[in-house]
Amino acid sequence: YILTDMLLELMLSRRSSQRCDYLLFTNSDNMYLPDFLPAVRARMQAGVEMIATHFISHYTWTLREVWAWPRASLRVTCRPGRDVEFHAQWRVNRMDLGTMVLSRKIFDDGERFLTGQLVQHPNGEEINFHDAEGILVKRLGTRNYSREVIPRMLFVHQ
Repeated sequence: YILTDMLLELMLSRRSSQRCDYLLFTNSDNMYLPDFLPAVRARMQAGVEMIATHFISHYTWTLREVWAWPRASLRVTCRPGRDVEFHAQWRVNRMDLGTMVLSRKIFDDGERFLTGQLVQHPNGEEINFHDAEGILVKRLGTRNYSREVIPRMLFVHQ
């Protein structure tokens, strides 16, 4: 996520005719069904700023408390498990970064993963950088951007 923030800063600072209006953060353990992009594109054309789809994950997720400046937040612990269907919601433990398509406006307004805000838990436990994703989802859930969850399984997190 540190590199994601660095590359995001670089991309947002460039003035170009190749400007993108939406961002999707993905990696090698994500798979998208063929209808993912057409379904998302229709919402983008409608001006929806936060778009996601239901998804399948090969992890089971549990919540724990994480200490992040300026106040405590939630932490998600992932454990390899069976395929689980998630009906995406804009809250921690119900969203995966790979299924979120976000308007550039959100980042132009200053939103970042802000990995520098992650600190060590008071009991000495290491903080996983996946916490940055959960903290971002939690913050986005409180914002007044237009949002929609496409009620179809169109993404798989392996």
